Amino acid sequence: MNKLRKRLLSSTIFFVILVSFVSLSGIWNPFKKESWEELGEDIKKEAIIVEKGIEKEAIIVEKEIEKAVEVVSAGLKKPEPKIKGWAVRPTASTKLHEFVWVCTHNAFCSSAHKYGPYRQQDVGMVNQLKAGVRALMLDVWTAKGKVRLTHGPPKYDKLLRPLTFTEGMEFVKELKIMNKEFFDKDRKAVVFFILEDHVENRALLTKAFESAGLSGKILKPSEWNPIEKKGWPTIGWMNKRGKQIVVFRSGGPETKYVYKRSRTIVANHWDNELDIKEASVVDVNKYERYLYLFNFFEDPASKLKLAKDPIGFFKAAGGFIKGINYSDVNNRKLRNAIYYAITQGPMVTRDRYPNFLAVDFVEKGNALGIADELNIKARGKQSKVFRVITVVKEEEEVTHKTTEHTGSWY
Repeated sequence: MNKLRKRLLSSTIFFVILVSFVSLSGIWNPFKKESWEELGEDIKKEAIIVEKGIEKEAIIVEKEIEKAVEVVSAGLKKPEPKIKGWAVRPTASTKLHEFVWVCTHNAFCSSAHKYGPYRQQDVGMVNQLKAGVRALMLDVWTAKGKVRLTHGPPKYDKLLRPLTFTEGMEFVKELKIMNKEFFDKDRKAVVFFILEDHVENRALLTKAFESAGLSGKILKPSEWNPIEKKGWPTIGWMNKRGKQIVVFRSGGPETKYVYKRSRTIVANHWDNELDIKEASVVDVNKYERYLYLFNFFEDPASKLKLAKDPIGFFKAAGGFIKGINYSDVNNRKLRNAIYYAITQGPMVTRDRYPNFLAVDFVEKGNALGIADELNIKARGKQSKVFRVITVVKEEEEVTHKTTEHTGSWY
């Protein structure tokens, strides 16, 4: 106890001597208020210097991380494959519903947009358009108050883009890129956006088009009613008015810039699993429609869901890993499926050419070439092969003959 008292006394004496020395020497006077204020200011200055140093280091680290990600991305990213050129172009007198256009299924879900193994395209949207694709299927959702392109709910989509881990791509940003890189450079091009719409707040979608600077380039439903006009406008009509885009949406009513898809487009079953007979089956409702969407793609993962036993699951998994030969799908199989639909399909669309050929991996096979063939065959008989699609009450019995395309469309 005595030792502790001695230590405390010694420490106190030392502190008093130190304070007295500092005070008498004029270095710092503890008995003045100003001295404490000066000390506080000095501490603040030091804190600011330290904080700035930390921020600077953080910025440097962040930039280094960004560089590292870019290096990794560049190493993994392959050059976009080229798409076989588009040969047969519409003329100024071509009506929008009297032509065959190639459409990309999930156009945004591409390795070019950093999607991983589970994707539907390998070419970016701008390059798809430059190659001759004229219809883009786009899935739109809402995340954090913005419209985004995502393959499924945004929280899951980020798992499909492992290098970004973001909830999809901002719709406005991608529209601006397309506007700058394509629409502004090719003023005569007309493109169709076919939206799988999950945006509940319709005002957000309207705002997205306007924010991207596309409001004047979109054909509004108020400007053209295909039922009243007995079809869609010509390319020339669109060009004169600066209209380059027509937008359709699934679900919900017609809006300022968007047509209701079920009232304007007839579509076959998208989940046809590349079966040519299933691919000829179309949706029928009470509306007359002038556009016909022909889906021809397969979702390999869907087979995993359909497998009802362990053996079936592993077989499906093997097929998923092995993949699909799209060079064959987008050539021979697509050709045969269209031929079957035209010659032996349901009466509602028999003898009627599709307007949109929706495919995956458009650079593989020859979808654009098949569209060219159909457009050449249609010359001089457009009103017949692109007739209005009306409701048929009773289907006539279909006689199945051949499913192999032999050179003549019908």
